[in-house]
Amino acid sequence: TMTAWLMVLGAICVWAEPPRPRMTLWTVGEPRIGPIEQIDNEGNVYLAGSDTATPAADLVAIRRSDGTLPPWPREPQLLLTNGDRLVGRVLSADSSALQWEWQWHTDDGWAAEKSPTLRIPLSTATLVWLRPPGHGDSLDGQRLSWLPPQRRRDLLRLNNGDVVQGTFLGLDRGQGIVRWRESRSENGETSIDLARVGAIAFNPSLARIRKLTSTHWALTLSNGSRLKCTSFTLQRGRCSAKTWFGEVIEFPVTQLIAADRLQGRAVYLSELKPEKVETSFFGDVAWPVQFDRNVVGEPLRLAGNTYDRGLGTHSETVIHYALSKKWSRFEALVGLDDHWGRQGEVEVRVYVDGQRVPLPELENLTHRQGPKWIRVPLQGASRLTLHVGTGRGGDVQDHVNWCDARLIR
Repeated sequence: TMTAWLMVLGAICVWAEPPRPRMTLWTVGEPRIGPIEQIDNEGNVYLAGSDTATPAADLVAIRRSDGTLPPWPREPQLLLTNGDRLVGRVLSADSSALQWEWQWHTDDGWAAEKSPTLRIPLSTATLVWLRPPGHGDSLDGQRLSWLPPQRRRDLLRLNNGDVVQGTFLGLDRGQGIVRWRESRSENGETSIDLARVGAIAFNPSLARIRKLTSTHWALTLSNGSRLKCTSFTLQRGRCSAKTWFGEVIEFPVTQLIAADRLQGRAVYLSELKPEKVETSFFGDVAWPVQFDRNVVGEPLRLAGNTYDRGLGTHSETVIHYALSKKWSRFEALVGLDDHWGRQGEVEVRVYVDGQRVPLPELENLTHRQGPKWIRVPLQGASRLTLHVGTGRGGDVQDHVNWCDARLIR
């Protein structure tokens, strides 16, 4: 009967809606935890079963409660000029734009869903990996050994390791070719077998970086993709985001690991210039402070998570920040780097206006103890000082990460 068919259809629709994972809302007040029912057009967040919304103005970050922040992916991917990275593949391209098939993990019941296709201006692209990067390849597009620091040409990296300099003219996956003009060639356009090409690096002199100055979002997805968006909403288990290059993408909430609200009530220390940095080391090895990287220039890693914002330091280091008395607190996750700090032992101190803040959990800190989340009141403060000192083992592997280190208004 029609009624029976409607009941079956209703059951299918209920089954089709993805489960809503529990999320932690980091706010200017205390965190809130629960599945998200809705994020409206203004950025207000409604948890399931709650009549009270978390106002967008109070929101700092959203994190999946049972998930970890994934590492940078080692899959075919696109790196953008603002540091974003998207897992997927190029379907086609010309000299002005890429048609990019953005792909996600499909182990949550959405395997049949068609992956979205994005039109991405070539001026916003830095590097595309057509094949998975090798284990010897840096995932940081600025640290690849085969990329000259100063260049005014596109580069093709072939699978045999050869690098060809020239001008990218397009890509046709159907025909299996990359259209190319070599720098030293007088024959004009040539076609290179797509199967021979591992990566394409685009001319940095033609790059365009749009700096977002108003409140926006930084998304982290389960496949390791990172993407900044000018708007972000969530309704009935579906996320919708308008990218900084103008495309709108949709994906199930089960793919969302984090959504940080930037240029809002929180300002990250890596965005600010320290008033003063003091370093002293054993021997001749220098360890300058790194911003949004660990002290050796790699991703910030603590307790199996890979963080996009924070400071990388080494003992002995003292960092001074001048404050404008408008901040309510400082907070950060502090620990020894998962790879480089496993044998280290440090004493970490925080000072506000020259007075040491009692933080016994940071004394004699080791990797085995795990990272520590700290919250330091700053009402009326004029200066914040971070000190990483050596422990009982000297400075061996004293690689300390300050992840999500931020000031809250």
